[in-house]
Amino acid sequence: MPTGTGYVATWLPGTAAALYVTPVAATPLSTGDDGVANYTTVAAPFPSLSGPQSTLQVSGNAIIAYGATAIDYPGTTSYQPTSNGFLNSALGGFYAWHDYNQAEAGSGQIKAEEIGSVLYITFDGVENYSNPLAANPSTLQFQLDLTSGVVTMVFLNIDGNATSQFGSAHLIGWTTPGASAEPGSTNLATAGVVVTQDPEVLPLTLSASTRPVLGTNWNFNVSNVPATAVFGIDILGLTDPGFNDLFFLGLPGCGLRASLDVSSAWLVTGATHPWSVPLPAPTPPALGLHFYATSAVFQVPPVNAFGAITANGIDGLLGDV
Repeated sequence: MPTGTGYVATWLPGTAAALYVTPVAATPLSTGDDGVANYTTVAAPFPSLSGPQSTLQVSGNAIIAYGATAIDYPGTTSYQPTSNGFLNSALGGFYAWHDYNQAEAGSGQIKAEEIGSVLYITFDGVENYSNPLAANPSTLQFQLDLTSGVVTMVFLNIDGNATSQFGSAHLIGWTTPGASAEPGSTNLATAGVVVTQDPEVLPLTLSASTRPVLGTNWNFNVSNVPATAVFGIDILGLTDPGFNDLFFLGLPGCGLRASLDVSSAWLVTGATHPWSVPLPAPTPPALGLHFYATSAVFQVPPVNAFGAITANGIDGLLGDV
């Protein structure tokens, strides 16, 4: 579901049969094996976050991409799903990317049909590439509401054959046109709700440029500092509190992975902030200790009830080499 700046995706297990709409007077889309077909909407352009899309690219490998130009697959091929090929495509669109083969003997068709304000792109019993070739069709359907911009992916029956010599991965999601950050994989069955944004808001990130060697400086860098941030706090602790979500303090989605033993405040002057911790000389009591580091920044206007966001934590094992 579009939010104006992204999408909120909800996984609805066990509902595909009820949501699936059987094609009635659909137009076959000829993509062959690994090809693409153009589709021009009739009722209205699709209201994407990148603007209205009257032309869509329908890949035989279950990609619905924006615009009239060819789909690109940076660093890969049309039949081998990768995160790079998904995140850096020039077009953007909705992906249930997998190596299907409409050209295989006995395969069903890819069909397009507008009913009311909804465009249905149906992979109606389309063969899944396998080695050796076997009868293993899958049926899935993209439902694009041309009025609201809501998109429903209905996985009615997805064959589990994973014998293809070209790979049998499935990559499911939405991506904005052009380069995107790597958000990591998500288990849809347990995530419940997935939120995306365009333009992307990258998480406050703490990284270490040196190791925690006793007698040296342990150097850090805070990146992705928001433009609205005013000041920050660097934190060093002897324990890891283990909080991954401080919603009870008014910081939903923010964690705390370093105890508040030592802290240092700083004024925000840019998108990055370096900081350093001088470590004591190598002595037996210090060897093998863990120090935990994290950072936080406060924004104006505040983005939550607490007014701050936190970075990830870093666990440092003190050593002498």
